[in-house]
Amino acid sequence: MVTRTSPIHVPVVGRGIVRALQLGVEGATRMNVCRFQIERKNAQGRQLPPVPVEMRSVSFTGQLSNGDWVDVKQSWTVGELLRPKEVMNLTTMVPFRSTMGVANAFRAYPTAVKLSMVGSLLVFLIIFAIFGVLLFSHGMFPIFGSAPELGAPTAVGRPPAQNAAFIISSDSAPAGATLRASGTGWEPSEAVVFRYGPEVMGQTSADRNGSFANAPITVPSDANGFFKTVDATGQSSLKTVSETFSVVVTVSPSAPSKSSTPSTNVSPSPLACPALPGAVKTGAYPGGPVELQPGPNVPAIVIATEVASVGQLVSVAGSGFQPNDAFALYISSGDPQKVYGPIVIPVASGTTDASGHFSLQMVIPSGSPTGCAALQARDSLYVAFAPLTIQPS
Repeated sequence: MVTRTSPIHVPVVGRGIVRALQLGVEGATRMNVCRFQIERKNAQGRQLPPVPVEMRSVSFTGQLSNGDWVDVKQSWTVGELLRPKEVMNLTTMVPFRSTMGVANAFRAYPTAVKLSMVGSLLVFLIIFAIFGVLLFSHGMFPIFGSAPELGAPTAVGRPPAQNAAFIISSDSAPAGATLRASGTGWEPSEAVVFRYGPEVMGQTSADRNGSFANAPITVPSDANGFFKTVDATGQSSLKTVSETFSVVVTVSPSAPSKSSTPSTNVSPSPLACPALPGAVKTGAYPGGPVELQPGPNVPAIVIATEVASVGQLVSVAGSGFQPNDAFALYISSGDPQKVYGPIVIPVASGTTDASGHFSLQMVIPSGSPTGCAALQARDSLYVAFAPLTIQPS
């Protein structure tokens, strides 16, 4: 006896994350085709069946990228392909939808459209010829400017933030808590928006090197732990990067007695320390190392906190270094005249990736100079510095 099960029908797809995004043009019809999957979880955080989506159109309005949060107000049957005309992009807050264009009209009314196109072309050629004769008769011919000289600079688009990364001061916190975010590898001066699910936690701007440090972000007051990451999206590069994060669910304590003393836990503030060089190029140069001017590809390091204690675990990220090169981290005095000695303590080492990027956690060692200090990262060619206030354990 064969038991036939009916297909599972989902009333509303709801919210999810875009994965496996593919954009292409169908050869036979020349239609643009957008295919992707919507990754979903239930209220308990368990994975739900992914929703395969296909959208066809001559053109699309809005933007869609891998990692974007979307909302689909449409029913779906498990095992079938969902073909919506529109999905709401919660990351950009702009709908992504298919549009009716000239090509669709051409397929519907090919003869009429062809005649219209031929007529328009003839009218354009007649007007162009009359315009050229008038210019020639007034000595203003040729009407086109000369071609640019060979080797002249041309406009190019900004490189995408392929190496964008960020770290947060803690991978867990209660709702309403304020954290600090630092990042490298973003587009110069672009705005970066942080989200917990679809809710905005804060925003900052990268500097000329594509870095930012200790930007305040706040966990939403109604966060219940459903989402497991903090997402950062560059508003120019449209690059989205995620960091693992969990919300600490707290239980309201009973009312304190009259004799109890309120808590005074206040995050320590960094000291006002002398400015450090951003990065230098080492080697046999007259007068010693050469300080580099700020730029998008100049080595830079960021620390997840401005103040740390001896023995504390600290997250560090770097970008702009030599690809696949050995590097080492050191702690030295925060005095710009003493960053190369006499106190230089090694704390960590590793190898950069193919893009010259690294990310790790290190422990502030005993013997580190307290007060104003400097963290420096060295590869075979560069040294980059970042200030750090160190407190005794």
